Amino acid sequence: MAAGPPAPMEGRVNWQERLEYGFQKRHGGLLEDQNNAPPQQFIMGRRETYAEEERQHAAHQHNLRLQNDAQRQIDHDREALQHQAQQDELQRQQQHQRDMEALEHQNNVAQQQQMDQQAEAERAQEAINNNQALAALPKACRPYHDPTQRFSMGPMSVECPHCHALHFKSKRLTNSSNIRPRFGICCLQGQIQLPPFSEPPQLLRQLLTSSTPRARNFRERIRQYNCAFAFTSVAVKVDEAILNGARAGPYSFKIHGGLYHSMGTLHPQEGRRPSYAQLYIYDEQAALAARNIRNPNLNHALMADLQDMLIANNPLVPLYKQAYQIMQETPPELQDNVRVSIVMQPGDDPRRYNLPTANDVAAIIPGSGEEDVNEHRGIILRHKNGGLKTISHLNLLYSPLHYVMLFPKGDHGWHTKIDIVQPEGGSARSKYVSQRCYYAFRLHPRPMEPSDLFRGGRLFQQYIVDAWASIEQSELNWVRHNQKTIRADLYDGLRDALRGVQGVDLGQMGKRIVLPASHPGSARHMYQLFQDSMAIARHCGKPDIFLTMTANPNWAEVQDNLLPYEPDDDDPDQREKNQTASDRPDIVARVFAQKIKAMLKDIKDGVFGDVHGYVFTVEFQKRGLPHIHLLIFLRGPYKIRDAPHVDTIVSAQIPDPVAHPMLYETITKCMMHGPCGPAFPNAVCMVNGKCNKNFPKDFCPETRFGEDGYPEYARPEGGRTYKNAKGHTFDNRNVVPYNPFLSVRYI
Repeated sequence: MAAGPPAPMEGRVNWQERLEYGFQKRHGGLLEDQNNAPPQQFIMGRRETYAEEERQHAAHQHNLRLQNDAQRQIDHDREALQHQAQQDELQRQQQHQRDMEALEHQNNVAQQQQMDQQAEAERAQEAINNNQALAALPKACRPYHDPTQRFSMGPMSVECPHCHALHFKSKRLTNSSNIRPRFGICCLQGQIQLPPFSEPPQLLRQLLTSSTPRARNFRERIRQYNCAFAFTSVAVKVDEAILNGARAGPYSFKIHGGLYHSMGTLHPQEGRRPSYAQLYIYDEQAALAARNIRNPNLNHALMADLQDMLIANNPLVPLYKQAYQIMQETPPELQDNVRVSIVMQPGDDPRRYNLPTANDVAAIIPGSGEEDVNEHRGIILRHKNGGLKTISHLNLLYSPLHYVMLFPKGDHGWHTKIDIVQPEGGSARSKYVSQRCYYAFRLHPRPMEPSDLFRGGRLFQQYIVDAWASIEQSELNWVRHNQKTIRADLYDGLRDALRGVQGVDLGQMGKRIVLPASHPGSARHMYQLFQDSMAIARHCGKPDIFLTMTANPNWAEVQDNLLPYEPDDDDPDQREKNQTASDRPDIVARVFAQKIKAMLKDIKDGVFGDVHGYVFTVEFQKRGLPHIHLLIFLRGPYKIRDAPHVDTIVSAQIPDPVAHPMLYETITKCMMHGPCGPAFPNAVCMVNGKCNKNFPKDFCPETRFGEDGYPEYARPEGGRTYKNAKGHTFDNRNVVPYNPFLSVRYI
């Protein structure tokens, strides 16, 4: 047990003082010094008494301290118990409070979780509803987002299993598989088998494939070089405004009317300079001088090299010289009317030419020149009289006589006796290869055959136009000579004429040749298409969408299939160059056809909604690129009824370059009109000082319908602007209306 605290100083007893004080009181006074000290014995007795008292007092004090300590311990224990009870009560209350707070928190958390779950369920339901609503919207009407990639047809690397022509996979026949695709347009699944064209001479190969300035100059003027060395001339009305580049855009060879190859006599008329085939019977130097005089802008050194090349490689050159020599050996009185026919012997190698003799099937026929000779089998050469004569487009020498830069070795063209290969287990639709099938075969590139025909550039484009004109002429000739077959008597031609023209002179009507509706481009064909379109419009109602799509020469499918040029050794820093799209109209047309096929499939699948019907026409614009005009009729729920619906389909604003970079790139490159207006009077769209497309448009804050019922698209002022490489600034007034989804997908 612990001792109690010591007594305070004022509470302590000084026993010495008390003894002295008691002694003095008993003996009558205080002791002042030692002489007056009490006796020792008395003092000792008193001390013992005082010691005993002190002991008692100490014991009493000790007992008091013990009692106080015990009491204090009791009080302390009591206070400790009270304090512990208070602490326990406080802890109990705090724990109860914490329990209540925890319970309240749990209730709050549970309530919050319930609210969150309810909100999440509402958001999920809203998302489901939005997704359902978005899924119900046609693709082209949904809020636009840039796709991961544009529509691609893939590489043109799929070979035909029969002729090895290169195709896009989308061109395969519908009854063939992706693993084993089959194609029909190139060779009718093996029914057409033609030998490849000859390899060109090294000089011509270099000029067609090199990037040297000499080769570029040759390709730029290849039509003029070809005309300088051709055996025949071309009679055709060419659109010079397009040909000479008066309008902006790629080169385009455009003709009006028929196209004919003509040949004059081998001896020039008096007072005229020799030309075309006449130059091949002259001395080489004289002929070269005559060609240079007629073509002063051409490279004379290259002209000499080309002349030497043709003399060494073209088999027609010695034939013409020999024919002229035979004519010269004819008696003078017969020379004016003598003629020589160049034909190919039956059974000979199709690349070998033989000059006929008197004992051959086709012989030199002296006389008046009126004898019956099949013009499709031979080339009739005349000495002096006769003027220009048209060569039959069915003759196998029709193409090599004019296109000497495409066929320098005289490769034969199409003729009427090219046998078709009979398919196994069936029969061919014809005994001979048609003209259309022949050119379809030739205009498909093949990896193991010479590609020089496709490197002809502007001359290749002319060759294609010539081929089309020849096919058209053949079809017209068939119609002319098969009027009974098509039962032309059922067509009331006279009544048609009387209905169409007032005051017609029936004596001037001439022979009636009826073009049936099955002939593309004929009046009856166009009228039938018009009536069909009107019937569709009458059944489907007013069209909802007018869509125009033009071929883009920068399509990846076009650019990837342009042939490259070999680099110039004298300029190692020159970057690699390829052909341009105008050099390969065959590729542009094929890609455009497949793009249109894919776009029409999207439209029929509901990209604008449920389609009730559509009508379209495809034509070639003045710049030479094909384009389509399409009218789309939508069913009731998807028909355009108000301005907000218009805004979901059509936009006429510059896109956001950050949010939609692909769309921005497409629109700024392909859908900006101009610059035009009074400041640009030479723009292609300017007619009488005004833009014939009415650009730039007026600013319009929101889409609205005009008085004529057509929408005026939103073109807000103060929107985005775009500056092209030439420094011209465009705004929303210059934007051609577009659909974002289709623009990014197909342009």
